[in-house]
Amino acid sequence: MDKNFRELMAEAKFYEGYARFIDAENRYETWEEAVERVMNMHRDYYKDFLDEELLKYIEFAETAYKEKKVLGAQRALQFGGDQL
Repeated sequence: MDKNFRELMAEAKFYEGYARFIDAENRYETWEEAVERVMNMHRDYYKDFLDEELLKYIEFAETAYKEKKVLGAQRALQFGGDQL
């Protein structure tokens, strides 16, 4: 399958089901912004346990997530953040 077609389909699914609309900017969030939203939700949830080592692992995971080397729970991407 053509790589460009796969990317187009992946983007369509992302914007159709996961990206949040940012009213103030009249646009949908980007992939990177969506990943930051999910990772910030985790940082907030585990804030009582965060230390330098755990933050390093979270940053590593966030980078891999943004580069689409790994994927997190799609439910967190869909509902994570303030809505959750």
